[in-house]
Amino acid sequence: SKDALITDIISSTIRDAFDFTHAVPRKRDEFEDLIAKGRTELVTISNNTCEILETILKQYREINMVLKQMNSLAFIKTCQDIAGHLNTLIYEGFLTQTPRKRLQHFPRYLQAVAKRIEKIEHDPKRDGQRAALIDLRFNELQTWVKNRQIDANSEPVKEYRWLLEEWRVSI
Repeated sequence: SKDALITDIISSTIRDAFDFTHAVPRKRDEFEDLIAKGRTELVTISNNTCEILETILKQYREINMVLKQMNSLAFIKTCQDIAGHLNTLIYEGFLTQTPRKRLQHFPRYLQAVAKRIEKIEHDPKRDGQRAALIDLRFNELQTWVKNRQIDANSEPVKEYRWLLEEWRVSI
């Protein structure tokens, strides 16, 4: 929804402008320094977030339009896979949940999805094989997290998830 997206923009901008990844300020002067620094970067970060979001949403819309036009039974599984992949990237709250350094790569990820769609008609079998490899690794990650009771938000798990995304681009 529009309101959820606005909230997501605001939340991610605040997160990035007021860097709370380090120790939380314990003294008044530390807090005021954090606020002063963040205040100077707030508008720039907000503008950058909106610019990248515009690019992402435009690509997302274009990909979805192409997917809707692909009505051949031969491509149903691939279209479902692509739609599922898009849902792991773009969902309600994705701006807040995605670190800025990763968000910057979303246009490239979406370009790779668009190129995948272009290549499907030439060799759907090859696309299916590649998708199966990535799905296998993604499912292994989910099983690993579940069975070992490892926090899905831990840095190693997040890093592996982004490595899988990079792998999608490369193949």
